[in-house]
Amino acid sequence: MHTKVKAAKGTPFERDFDGEITSLEPYAPASQGGDPETFFWRHRWELSETADGTLLVNVESFTGTMAEGVPAQTREVVTAEFDAFNQALLRVLVEAQAEGVSGGV
Repeated sequence: MHTKVKAAKGTPFERDFDGEITSLEPYAPASQGGDPETFFWRHRWELSETADGTLLVNVESFTGTMAEGVPAQTREVVTAEFDAFNQALLRVLVEAQAEGVSGGV
């Protein structure tokens, strides 16, 4: 599934790029995008049940000529983006649980 992504919205690092959802498995959705020559990313979210609730792990890898520099230069922005996404995902999951939705969420 093709996507349009806006990253680092409202910062000097704001950028638009094409992405692709590569997996919609309920507990391991994944996406990828960018330019394979200069900066290409792969992202996977891993959700698992624990005794204390749900554990969410973000896994991301980068390739291309800018793969080392971009994450180092934008670490604060990327961390803020992950935090915002994780909080949004938590809200969706809590709302789904409150509505009695399970399984595919």
